[in-house]
This record gives sequence, C-alpha cells and structure tokens, in this order.
Amino acid sequence: MIIDVHTHIFNENILNEYLGKHPTDAFICIKFIKDFCGGAFEGRDEDLEHFIESAPNLYLVESIDFEVNILKQIEDITAKIENTNKIKGIKLYPGYQHFYPYNERVLPAYVFAQEQNIPVIFHSGAIYQFENSQAQLQYVNPVYIDEAAVRYPDTKFIITHFGFPYLMETAMVLNKNNNVYADISGILDLDTYEVLKQDIKKALKYYSGITDQILFGTDFIGNDTYLNEVGLYVKLVEELFEDEETRQAVYYKNAQKVFNI
Repeated sequence: MIIDVHTHIFNENILNEYLGKHPTDAFICIKFIKDFCGGAFEGRDEDLEHFIESAPNLYLVESIDFEVNILKQIEDITAKIENTNKIKGIKLYPGYQHFYPYNERVLPAYVFAQEQNIPVIFHSGAIYQFENSQAQLQYVNPVYIDEAAVRYPDTKFIITHFGFPYLMETAMVLNKNNNVYADISGILDLDTYEVLKQDIKKALKYYSGITDQILFGTDFIGNDTYLNEVGLYVKLVEELFEDEETRQAVYYKNAQKVFNI
C-alpha cells in the first residue's frame, strides 16, 4: 500500500497520468494560496473540491493565506470540515509570504489544527522566484519550525520536501520533536538522484530514529510539468530503507497516523 501525502492532482486526467507511472492507493491533494506561481494554477481549486468529493481515495489539504484574515479562513475551513471528512490538513507558505512559523498571526491555526487533529504543513527549503513573486529564503529553514513544535507539542507539523537543501537540519528537527514529520516530495530528478540519496542517507545515519516520521510524497502535478516524477520516489524508499517494516511505515503507516486515513 502507498499513500502519497503531497500531490496537486486537480482532475481525473492528472490522476490517470500519475497512476500510469505507479499504482498508489490514496492521495493527499494540496491547495495553492491565491496567485501562487504567478497565478499559473488559477482556477484549479474550484474544480479540486468537487473532484475530491467524487473520488474515494483522494483527500484535501486547505492552504492558509498569511495575507488574508486568518481567523476568517479558519472559520471557513471549520464549516467545510463539518460537511465532509475529506479535509486532512492545512498548509502555510512562509518563504513566499514572508513570515516565520512562530509568527503570532499564525498561532491560531496551530490551535485549530490540534483541535481538529489535522497536521500543519509548511513549504520548507528551496523556493522559486516566480513572476511577480517576492519569495525570500530567510523564512524557509526548517529549524524555525522547532519553536512552533515546542510551543504546540500536541499539534502535528510537516516539513515538506525534507527541507531540501537543509536535509540535516530537517533530520535534526524531527529527531528533537516527535510531533514533527517530513515528506520526501518534489526533490528528485534523474541528474541529481544519486547525490541526493546519499545526502539523505547521511542525515539518517546521524538521526536513525526518525523513520516513523518520514512520509512518502511526490509533489506530482502532471506530466507536462517539471514535477512529474513518481517512480524515482518509490526507488528512493526501496534503496534507502533495507527492511520491509520501515518501508511500509514510510509508504503508508506514518501517513495513516498523521492524517487519520
């Protein structure tokens, strides 16, 4: 069994493209904040909610826009949760919206996530300078998530992309905080696969006790995008983890625990 905790599958065509690469049992689909990537994905969210409701193996992560009234957004998401069992988390974009994870404005989101027993997901690590974007690197080091994790020990937090290129920092944060997890999404390509595999392997050598906090994810968004890999992520899990029990934990058991699937 495999649960992909980080995708952007917006319709049946993208789902079929994914399944053409590798069979997967369940998917977490993450919304973008408004105007993300210069508006390249504008309009997809309207289709996403309807599509997810119609697909038994798809689930949704709502994104919180730091620049909009956060309490109102929480209120709106709460109303949605009352009408569906499909919402499985909330996501924040510190590097794109210029705030640290311990910023006072976002703290109500952590209380909300704890109450709903859903994780708070951070875009962490490398960010890209899309058109009209003012993304800043100072906000994306995963070590800043430590303060949020300490202040809210009963809230689950996820570092996306294993915090690349801050792989050792990510492993350190996981090792210190048992309420923090990391997915492996959006970091692999054929040219750098072997180097990145060795870097993650090195981090796991230092922090060997974090395998129950690692989540399978791809960041798949379609064959016509640069985020179109699936098989490489399966290969990474198979080559990084020697025993079947650990592989199954990364493929789906850790996700079941975090997302209540």
